[in-house]
Amino acid sequence: IPFGYVVFPQGVVQDSRWTDAILTADYAANVNWTMFGNVKNTFSGGAQLIQHETSDVIGWSQGFAGPGEATVSGGASQVAQEDRMRVVTAGFFFENRVGVANNLFVTLGLRVDGNSAFGKSLGLQPYPKISASYVLSDASFWPRSLGPMKLRPAWGQAGRAPCPLDARKTDHAVRY
Repeated sequence: IPFGYVVFPQGVVQDSRWTDAILTADYAANVNWTMFGNVKNTFSGGAQLIQHETSDVIGWSQGFAGPGEATVSGGASQVAQEDRMRVVTAGFFFENRVGVANNLFVTLGLRVDGNSAFGKSLGLQPYPKISASYVLSDASFWPRSLGPMKLRPAWGQAGRAPCPLDARKTDHAVRY
């Protein structure tokens, strides 16, 4: 609001700066080897890091000495507010897949994630998984006219990253 305005004759200025930065780092590796001629193994492992930072700074000022370029630091009355938040999620995984005769496969895996919402302990959470598959259409009893068919049971756990302040406990009890 410029100097000389009817409602605020000495002028008002506000400046807001907002930043949002996301840093990600991922690494994954596989190692393959064969045992007993027809048993193939694939071991996988890796890690992931996600860091999300936001910053919001607002400056407000009023009461300038005269017209001209108004800055937040130039007013007689100044107010500032700053908010910052940093959330880090990190995890690692291991998985081994065993294939027998290229038609029976078993996979065991584990992912472990941690999040800064839970403080220094990171609140590590494991997510196991297991699956198997068998290519039925490779079996001698399978009618070729039905085309390819695979049977695959699987079980696993998954989760969602917590919100930044989920670790803080509050008392929601109602007192009369």
